[in-house]
Amino acid sequence: MEGVAFLFHLAGESQVETYLYDGLGRLSTAIKGDTTQVYRYGANGNRIGIDFTQGEQTTTKIATFDEQDRLTSFAQCRYQYDVNGALRQKTCGSTEHNYDYDIFGNLLQVEIKQDGQVSKQIDYDVDPQNRRVAKYVDGQHVAGYLYSDQLNPVAQLNANGDVVALFGYASKGHVPDYMLKGGREYRYITDQLGSPTMLVDAVSGEIAQRLDYDVYGEVTYDSNPGFQPFGFAGGLYDSDTGLVRLVHEITIRMLLVGLQKIQSALRGRHQPL
Repeated sequence: MEGVAFLFHLAGESQVETYLYDGLGRLSTAIKGDTTQVYRYGANGNRIGIDFTQGEQTTTKIATFDEQDRLTSFAQCRYQYDVNGALRQKTCGSTEHNYDYDIFGNLLQVEIKQDGQVSKQIDYDVDPQNRRVAKYVDGQHVAGYLYSDQLNPVAQLNANGDVVALFGYASKGHVPDYMLKGGREYRYITDQLGSPTMLVDAVSGEIAQRLDYDVYGEVTYDSNPGFQPFGFAGGLYDSDTGLVRLVHEITIRMLLVGLQKIQSALRGRHQPL
């Protein structure tokens, strides 16, 4: 069994994260603070169980898969797919998420229901290059994006088409190094995958946003939701849906193929590092 450890310094606090891998290179154990997660795999390599231990308390979450190795359940959630293998519905208790796509596989709509009633609907516009260029919530235009290339947004727009944030890239190709917003410059502090962990005011040093993730990219803490649009591995993160572009974070099951930016950062679905 091989392992690797990282020492992080965030907001004056230090924390060691340790990851252990089995003989097939799959993540077997993750230790973060007083929390340990142990992963179990089936004959086809699917992650069929996670044991969460915090202090002296342990809970287990079980995952099931169909004959095509598609995730059908995880803990209290159930998943359904269309004939192309795209996720169409996720149901967790009384909350239901329904997904709709265009003919090219771009996510166009997420409908969220509570107790059978629509509580929120998120729609997206996609340009001819399959880039997300606009977001709507319950029919109201809330954000737009301008790109410098196929993958990287360089500006965020408001509903009136005004530029509200500019993004500059330097040290990494898939996530910005800085953001200009409201007349201030903010620096991106990212982890080894390019996931933003802090946005820091370049002048005052004040932390404008802090993001924490679990080992597979689920956002576990967000101090300022919606402050900027980047999340796990530098993908476009939507706090309304919990999606990073086309990746559902909590299950890390690809909704569709061709996720160039996220796939290159993940380096395989078993390894978060």
